[in-house]
Amino acid sequence: MISDGVNLSEFKPNDIETIEIVKSALSEKLFGERAKDGAVIITLKEKEIHLSEQKTSNHKNNLKPAIRDYATKSLKQPLFIINGVSQDSIRFTNNSVIGYTVENHQILFAENIIKSELLTGSKAAAIYGVRGANGVVNITTKED
Repeated sequence: MISDGVNLSEFKPNDIETIEIVKSALSEKLFGERAKDGAVIITLKEKEIHLSEQKTSNHKNNLKPAIRDYATKSLKQPLFIINGVSQDSIRFTNNSVIGYTVENHQILFAENIIKSELLTGSKAAAIYGVRGANGVVNITTKED
């Protein structure tokens, strides 16, 4: 079985912490139209993970943030939440000024970040469900 690009047969039963079945309007709200009849949320046990940068092209300024899962030795893009809004796809471009470009083309400068936190494992899954399976980077910025 494959879900959200993850082959579930790669996980051993001992890797699974919980399995939750959601059959309500909440499943569609969390996961969209494809979950209108319900969703199965599999939460894996926490493993040691570390943040790293992954180059996405030969251009040295195009960086894709990722979380390395040392148990599976793979890089997975976490869910990014900026001021409470999830970013489906995010790329950071390290310019000569200290700033990053997010998908909606707004510049997110480091000095405007009030707080950033990394959620992983069951904590990320409890709050964000399957969308947080690869970890969550939650960023809060100063108000304009």
